[in-house]
Amino acid sequence: MRLVSAVLAAILIAGPASAQYLTSKTPAPTDTTRDRVATIGSVNAAIGGQGSASQLPLDIRQPPFNAVCNGSDVSAAFNAAVTAGYTNILIPSGCTLVTSSIAAGLTVTGQGYTSLIEPATPTVTALSLGAGVRLFNLGLFDSHCYASVDPVNTTKVCLQGAVYVNDDNGVNPGGWVGTPVVVYTGPTYTVGGVTSSDLQGFVVVSQSTGGDNFFTQTGGSGNSGMRGITASAVGGDQFLYCLDGQAQPAQQHICGFLKEFGTTTTATSDTLYIDRASTTGSTQESLRITDIDTGGGQTNTSSYINLVTSHQVSGNLFSVFQATQAFSGDVFHANMGNSGGTFSGNYFNYTNGGTTEFKVDNNGNMTIGGSLSGPNGLGNTLVASSGIAFIMPGGTPSMGNNCAITALASLPETYANAYIYLPANAISAGSAAGWNFFQMSSATAGTCYNNQYTGPGVPTIPASPTPYATTGPGAWTPVITEQTGPNFTLAGNAMGKNGSVQFRALAVYPNNADNKTLRLKFGGNNAFAASGTTTTAISPISDVQNRGLTGTQITNGTGVSGGGLGTSTNAPATFSVDTTQPVTIGASLQIGVAASDFMVLDFFKATLSPSSP
Repeated sequence: MRLVSAVLAAILIAGPASAQYLTSKTPAPTDTTRDRVATIGSVNAAIGGQGSASQLPLDIRQPPFNAVCNGSDVSAAFNAAVTAGYTNILIPSGCTLVTSSIAAGLTVTGQGYTSLIEPATPTVTALSLGAGVRLFNLGLFDSHCYASVDPVNTTKVCLQGAVYVNDDNGVNPGGWVGTPVVVYTGPTYTVGGVTSSDLQGFVVVSQSTGGDNFFTQTGGSGNSGMRGITASAVGGDQFLYCLDGQAQPAQQHICGFLKEFGTTTTATSDTLYIDRASTTGSTQESLRITDIDTGGGQTNTSSYINLVTSHQVSGNLFSVFQATQAFSGDVFHANMGNSGGTFSGNYFNYTNGGTTEFKVDNNGNMTIGGSLSGPNGLGNTLVASSGIAFIMPGGTPSMGNNCAITALASLPETYANAYIYLPANAISAGSAAGWNFFQMSSATAGTCYNNQYTGPGVPTIPASPTPYATTGPGAWTPVITEQTGPNFTLAGNAMGKNGSVQFRALAVYPNNADNKTLRLKFGGNNAFAASGTTTTAISPISDVQNRGLTGTQITNGTGVSGGGLGTSTNAPATFSVDTTQPVTIGASLQIGVAASDFMVLDFFKATLSPSSP
């Protein structure tokens, strides 16, 4: 009998669609079917109200309260019933309870939208519900209903099927027209002297092998099967929170199952649609997937994201489309090895029928069609290049204010952009030795700037050179010891066991009997070293070749005056550099006599020819 009453009451509460709201508050004919009162009491007991089927709501039309339900205010009778100790009260059809609040612990039941609760000034005053309040089958008219519920700013009644306030602080109700059930859960809720902060609005526990705990079906355009807003003032709230397999981790579960049934070319539905709707520019990800350690120190080996296609025959499996805004970031960005973990896998590994066709390993080496092709391009790869002149100066130079240099040994051209090596204290007292950006005004003079090159990396021309504001010390003596110029880092494992690196360079110097020495470096070893005297340029080609192992090399370039090619009486040099680790490569310059010499490295480059293996 109780179940039947509950079902009947649910039908009563939902009401016909045509009676969800009225655009005026004219009372409907009074409903005298008292069986509905008993039915509401059964529902109240069945879904958590404070009344029961044996404790029916008090009808305030009964003596001694004697309310008259003709659309007039029945607040006097209602308040008298509350004062008398009644907590479960019926507001019959045609009654209007004028109040701005319902006290904590009260259960108020109505007989449809003509059982009305409204404040004295409903268009500007919000109704307040105290802790533990229950409302059933009532019409509400307050500022929220008037101003926020569609149609907005219209006099109407918002029918509420059932309202539960599980909140110690009480609420201002905000339901929509015809909402069957509204549940408010607060930070805390106290029942029987016990306060809880872990509150659920609805709990459904099913042992069924079929069916759905919740089922919704959309109809009209814009209708949503479920909609939620995250609105915590301190954050940390979730709209959906699924603990997949927490109770049975050994079994297969699916936390979310989305299935697309579109069958025509005109179908525009999306199985999953994510729209970043921030009006101020979002700094948050639209989608984040993490594998947070729950304390067991577990490691995972399965695919993180797995796309399986069985019926796709054309189109794109993955597509990125840029619209009107300019974009300067990365389409794909992998930030591996960033928080202490090591990365030894591949950035990409594309296979066709089990055969690797394209792969980029953790050092940037590319394998294309089964052949290793280097870290930055196809086939031989330029791994180091500098076209800015590096000047080891000579002469009897003098340093003026703001790094103005004069009296250099005359250079073969006036370099518009270069780097010049200056000893310590040459610019001013305490200035460091090193390569400074330099712009020449003549073959013997120019100005240096507070832009230094240290490497490793490509030398650059500053967009706006930084001037010095210094007092020049006057004369200074050029350096005649070896100084490393442009230098670069060759990635570990880039060469392979049988790969090679080829160096090319051009250095110019004066024609005299002094030794002016150019060295090309591989891991601290001389891949090429030669001194020019009564010539004016050296342009070497020198190779460093791995010898079937990643840790042993041979070079053709050491001490060959012809530039690394042709015949020589010098024995080839061998090295033992571990090329599975990063290797520094570059060039160095050295002059013999400070007063009369100079050496300018006009360019330097290194080309990688990798092997697989």
